Amino acid sequence: MIKENPKVTILVANITYVIGLACQLGLNFLIFKQLPLDEIGSYNLIMSLALFAGFVMDLGISQTLIRGFSQNTLGFSQAVWGALALRIPLVVLGLGALVIWLYLKSSLGHFHSALLGLAILAQTLLGFRAIPTAWLRAHDRQNCANIINLLPPFCYFCLAFLLFYFHQFNLLLFFSGILMVEIAVTAMAFLATGQVRLPGSPKESFSPSHIKTAVGSLWKPSLIFSVVTFCELLQSRLDCILVYYFRSGTELAYYSLATKIFEVFEYTICLPLQTSLPWLCKMAFAGEQNPTVTFWLKIFSFLGIVLAVAAALYLPAFLTVFWGDKFANTDNLIFLIMCGACLNPVYSMISLLLVTEGKERFLLIASIVPVSAQLAINLVLIPPFGGLGAALGMLVFFSMTFLILTNIAFKTRLIETLALLRIILLLVVIFSVLIISRQFFAPSSLTNIIVLSFIILVGLVVLINRSDWRLMLDLLRNASKISP
Repeated sequence: MIKENPKVTILVANITYVIGLACQLGLNFLIFKQLPLDEIGSYNLIMSLALFAGFVMDLGISQTLIRGFSQNTLGFSQAVWGALALRIPLVVLGLGALVIWLYLKSSLGHFHSALLGLAILAQTLLGFRAIPTAWLRAHDRQNCANIINLLPPFCYFCLAFLLFYFHQFNLLLFFSGILMVEIAVTAMAFLATGQVRLPGSPKESFSPSHIKTAVGSLWKPSLIFSVVTFCELLQSRLDCILVYYFRSGTELAYYSLATKIFEVFEYTICLPLQTSLPWLCKMAFAGEQNPTVTFWLKIFSFLGIVLAVAAALYLPAFLTVFWGDKFANTDNLIFLIMCGACLNPVYSMISLLLVTEGKERFLLIASIVPVSAQLAINLVLIPPFGGLGAALGMLVFFSMTFLILTNIAFKTRLIETLALLRIILLLVVIFSVLIISRQFFAPSSLTNIIVLSFIILVGLVVLINRSDWRLMLDLLRNASKISP
């Protein structure tokens, strides 16, 4: 059922990811290096507020579209009209609420309000672009979708570089350029869907019943995903707004750097999940069994955990190479957040399996409860402790999400119980080692090397057994036999 060559698709996904990541890192480097701390805080505040508009335009529809397209239960024009019918009323309400908020309560001046308007328009276009990219991914055109998604970060970096190079950088020009980029890339994405030809597919026509059918197929699962997405948005952005509100733009700049590092890590984790989602949806729809799910869960979790630990140990010192002591106050924030991020690969994989099995309703409690707890912690700790209080709130979120989703995985038998127990054992060992090393040993290169090497060794012993090694060798031998 999968017509793509998995080797080529994964290769292209990794290449475009690396290029896009380099562009994102380059953009953040320029902004954090060149702008004063108060402007860095303003930039991150505007981006945080604009993402709420992005949520309104997404409404959790993107994941519903990928599953519907992959299982041939939804047509392209149905998706477009259904998404418009669901989104337009909320967009009108959201814009009205934003105008009232800016007029009555906001401390933003006219300049920053204009920047926010440009950022919101760009996020609106990004929401519409999710429709054609989901169509391409579901119909074996993931390479095209990956290239389209690479263009925005590449263009953002080029725009910022040119503005800094010619000493013309200001936030108004930059956000105006971002809007122009989104207009062009969104147009390209819709044009690219013309390359997909489905044999035997009836021609879709526009009619009221057509829209009604589309809305009926989208609204229920999208409502669940919208709640989950809104909780994710609150988790990732509300803390930044609270730090700015209760403390200052300068302290937000420190905290933003730490959260940017986690976002890069999370983006890295999402790459294999995003690539495998259409394939897993097709397999679930066809009733095919995947005997290697547990194996890949362990490998994915292990690599993600090692990456998070390495970031916690090495990044605080590494960043001084670029910025000196400008962001020295972020060292503890980075360490705390990336230690908590060790839990992210495990619960992200469980979330993916729940979506492919059509059990996304379980994600509601796994989103609402942790975000509510994080918000309570933030309201108590951010006023006195600023970014440190927000980092502790993130640790609470990571822990509760992990506990809830692993409990769901145990009860639904989503994955093997023994595999989950092995992962939990590894995490207990990791946190114990990190706490001991941080408490009793001064941070140094030698200490970090010993800690990371020990964790890798324990992980290989705990997670990978003989049957896993045999399976890995079989997969490598059979990989060259996979036909496009």
